[in-house]
Amino acid sequence: MDVDNSMPDAMNENPSALHASLNDNGQQQLQGASPHEVHRASLAFESNGKPFSCCFAFCKGSKQGDLLPSDVMNTIVQATLIHSTWGNRRDVNVLQVLHVAHGGGPVLHALPDPEQGPTSGFEAQHNECLEHHKALVIQLDAAHELMLAPVCSAQGDGSVVPVFWGYVLCPGMASVAFGLLERRQMALIFDLDETLVVAHTLSTAESRRDECIRSKENMLQMASQETNMEERQHFERMAGCLQKEADMLNFDAELLNQYAMSNQVRTQKGMFTPRLESVVMEDGSSIQRPVIRLRDGQVILTRIHPHDRKSSVIVRVRPGWKELHSFLAGMVDSQQRFEVYACTAAERQYALEVWRLLDSNAALIPVPLRRQRIVNVGAGRLKTLPNSFGLLPFGEEALGPLAGAAGEEQPPMDVSRQMPLAVVVDDRTVVWEQPSRPQILQVIPWA
Repeated sequence: MDVDNSMPDAMNENPSALHASLNDNGQQQLQGASPHEVHRASLAFESNGKPFSCCFAFCKGSKQGDLLPSDVMNTIVQATLIHSTWGNRRDVNVLQVLHVAHGGGPVLHALPDPEQGPTSGFEAQHNECLEHHKALVIQLDAAHELMLAPVCSAQGDGSVVPVFWGYVLCPGMASVAFGLLERRQMALIFDLDETLVVAHTLSTAESRRDECIRSKENMLQMASQETNMEERQHFERMAGCLQKEADMLNFDAELLNQYAMSNQVRTQKGMFTPRLESVVMEDGSSIQRPVIRLRDGQVILTRIHPHDRKSSVIVRVRPGWKELHSFLAGMVDSQQRFEVYACTAAERQYALEVWRLLDSNAALIPVPLRRQRIVNVGAGRLKTLPNSFGLLPFGEEALGPLAGAAGEEQPPMDVSRQMPLAVVVDDRTVVWEQPSRPQILQVIPWA
C-alpha cells in the first residue's frame, strides 16, 4: 500500500532507502549520515501491549536546534515508553491530522529493527495502528509528545515496508487540529486592546491626554526651528494628530467623570442613563453592570465592579467590528468558518467584560466556553498558540523577552508549538513567542 498521493510530499528521506541501508549495513548509522541521526530504541506500553524494537531515523533539517530544542531531541533518543494511543476512530485520517497540526513533514521515521525478523512486534503494532486508525503517543515532557503515525512505504521491487512517521506536538494539539478539520474551520485568535478596542479609566484617559498635549507642544517647537519645509509640515501634521487625540481623550474623560459621579452622561444628543445588564461570572454567580451604549455601540461605558465607581471604563470599538462580527458569526452566508479565541495581557475581569460587550449575543464564543477560550497572559510572559488553546498553563516555557532586538539571543525553534490552522490578529508581534509569529496577521494599532 502506497502513501496517500493526496498528502503533500513531507518526507525528507525516503523510508525505503533508509530501511534498505539499515538492512545492508546492519548498523545504527545511515550511509553518509552523522552518528546521532539514527538510534535503536526498545519501546514498551505503559499499561499493556507487547514491546517491540525499532530504529529512529531523524529527517534532514531535524538535527538538534533546527526544529526542536536540544533537550527535546535528547529525550526522543532516550524514549522507551508508549503511554497511550491517539485516534482509534474510523473517521480519523491520523497521518493527515498530524501532518497538518505539525505544519509539515515528520521529525523522524521509526523503522523496523534490521536485527529483528519480519514477524517482529514492530510489524504487528504497525498493522494494528493501521487497522484501527490510531497513532502511538510517547510523552517526552509536560510540553511535548512524540506521535507515531503508521505509513506503508512501497519499495522499488514492489514490496511494502512498515514505517511510522514521527511528529512532535504539544499535548492536545492533534485533537485541536482534528476538531478544526472535522468542522472545516480555522482558529481565529484576537488580541483586545489596540486591536479590537481602545479603553480607558478616568485616570488613564487624563494621563494620556496630558501626554498628547506635551508631545504636541514638542512637535510645534520642532516645527518652528525647522528650516526644511517638508520636515516642518511633517511636524505640524503630527501636532495636529496629537491635538485631535487629546480632544477625544478629553471628551472621554468628561463622559467618564459624569458616568462615575452621577451614573448618567449628557452629550449633544441628550441625556443617557445606564441599562443594567446581567453578567454571569466564572464562578456561576451573577452581577448587574450599568452600561451605556453610544453611537450605535461604538462607544460604551461600563463598570467592571458595579459598586466601585473608580472601575468605570470607556470602551471605543474599532470601526468595522460590527460587520466582521456578523461575518464570523455566519450571519452573512450561514457558514461559521472560524472558531474564535481571545488572548490578552489585560486583567481577567476587564477582558471578560470587553469580550461580552463585543460579542453580546455570544455568537462567537458561547458563554460556557468563555472560561476556556478567553486567555490572560501574566506580566512578562509571551503569548503562545498552545496557551491560547488552553493546552498548557502559562509556566516557565512561556517566559521570554517581549522584543527581538538586534543582537538579542533568540529562543530555540520549536515546531511543536506551531498550528497552521490558526490565525492571530494582533497589533504587536513581539508579545508572541517566535514559533507563533508566522501565524500573526498584524493590524495597525487602534488608538
